[in-house]
Amino acid sequence: EIEGRGVLPDVAVPSERALETAHRLALRRIVPTIVDSAQRRQFEQIQHDVDADAAGRTTTQGG
Repeated sequence: EIEGRGVLPDVAVPSERALETAHRLALRRIVPTIVDSAQRRQFEQIQHDVDADAAGRTTTQGG
């Protein structure tokens, strides 16, 4: 029974980092499956920027 306890996550992270973590994990699974090279480069850049943001570094998108 989980009443009162909630659901245990697949990846335990603080709630304020849950969306960011889900985004990063999704990109890690999706990027390797992209066949179109231009689209893959675009998603690799997004992945780089999301990872950089998570690490507190400046991204190529200026944020």
